[in-house]
Amino acid sequence: LKPGQMIYGKVQKIYPNQTADLTIGNVKITARLDAPISIGKGYWFQVQNGSDAKELKVLRMDNAQGTKDAVPLQVLAHLGLSPSKENVSAVKLFMENQMPVSKDHILLAVKWLAENQDAAAAIRTIKTIHSLSLPPTDKVFQALFSFENKIPMRHAMTNLQSGLHDGVSETETMLKSVLSFLLA
Repeated sequence: LKPGQMIYGKVQKIYPNQTADLTIGNVKITARLDAPISIGKGYWFQVQNGSDAKELKVLRMDNAQGTKDAVPLQVLAHLGLSPSKENVSAVKLFMENQMPVSKDHILLAVKWLAENQDAAAAIRTIKTIHSLSLPPTDKVFQALFSFENKIPMRHAMTNLQSGLHDGVSETETMLKSVLSFLLA
């Protein structure tokens, strides 16, 4: 867990000094909380900068708004993101898969889903990044996406070649030459 991330967890046990055992997906953690909570209930939390123990801020979420998009809209509001269709879909993806939600993760997920025609494959790749605790970067996504979807090396080299510019640097020029030779 990283500061700023939002997570949904259930309270398992409460200790003195505002500490509690929480279950977040399949993971159990002990954290310091900033507000009163009840055992057995689920809450949205935001990870705070803390010392040794995780410090979580309990977020007020109004589930009484009556729509299935109420909580994702509130998550987006807490993160300062617009309630666009794409952002709501990304939050739902993170919620359904019990993954921590952050502003950066939502923006990356929306970008990756928009860039790839196979949304199901992009979602699988996003889940893999989370499950393997890999850094959510474009390079990691592209590498896993290519691997998981068995994209041929020739296709990857063609994409790389088309992304290179003529004469920008000596290395780029050499790489383009090597790729032309390999693809010939």
